Amino acid sequence: MCVWRKSRRVLSSFLALLVLPCLVSAQSRRCEEHSTEDSDPSPQIKIKIVSVEFQRDISLTDEDRAQILASIKRKDFWTDSKGTDDDWVTELQDVVRGTLQDEGYFKAVAEVHAHSVRAESQQSTYAVVVAIDSGPHYRLKEIHIVGATAFSPAEIREQFQLSPGEVFDVSKIRQGIETLTPLYGAKGYINFTAIPEDDVDERTGLVDLTINLDEGQQFRVGSVQILGLDEKAQRLLKSLPEPGQIYDNQILENFLRENESLLPVGPSPEDDISAQQHVQDGTIDLVFDFRRCSWF
Repeated sequence: MCVWRKSRRVLSSFLALLVLPCLVSAQSRRCEEHSTEDSDPSPQIKIKIVSVEFQRDISLTDEDRAQILASIKRKDFWTDSKGTDDDWVTELQDVVRGTLQDEGYFKAVAEVHAHSVRAESQQSTYAVVVAIDSGPHYRLKEIHIVGATAFSPAEIREQFQLSPGEVFDVSKIRQGIETLTPLYGAKGYINFTAIPEDDVDERTGLVDLTINLDEGQQFRVGSVQILGLDEKAQRLLKSLPEPGQIYDNQILENFLRENESLLPVGPSPEDDISAQQHVQDGTIDLVFDFRRCSWF
């Protein structure tokens, strides 16, 4: 169903969720290339929303409306300097719909109309009208786990902070799926994916949820190379895994954090690190190439 589109984008690949996504590349990027490729972003001005009017849906409670207003206040919206970029309106619709889905209105639809109040050099002020069709209110029937082998279905189920009979909160489902990524990543399943599938009973207002897991191949460390460090800095090798060990996706993040004082100064050092996977033998080669980075 379309309401899961955001989840599919976020969870389509384990590697896409890495804190350091630039580490997973076939080739290292050099420090000087990093500095020359930077460019100034397009000028942006902030959107200020001075009023929100709700229309159409009279079934929402005052608490529901308060939740929506709180979500809008927590989010910053921006447009281009000419005020012609209205993507922020779509973002606002997503915020409203997402808030409703977290409150159990699984099929909620929101439409936002923005009316300009004042335009200034650093800020544009708007009044917005939100038309809502919340639809029925849903609760969770059960969560089923399909395809789990590295962990038991019970262990996977524990990652979801949602019990049968509770309000069907989409954000809790999403968070549960996201917690699976480090769980599997620690065991070398770097291409793990999880796709939710819902079965809605309109008569009872219950949602039966199935989490389909594709664990993928387990990877181990192949080779490890550190290039461009002096003898003193070669002690960094001691903090890296040995070939043959199960690859943990936290390896690179931990390495950079724990050895920050020994790494080159200037452009981000992770730009010169690569983690190349070899499907044929289930290994990942790590290369730390600091030969062109500045040390002073």
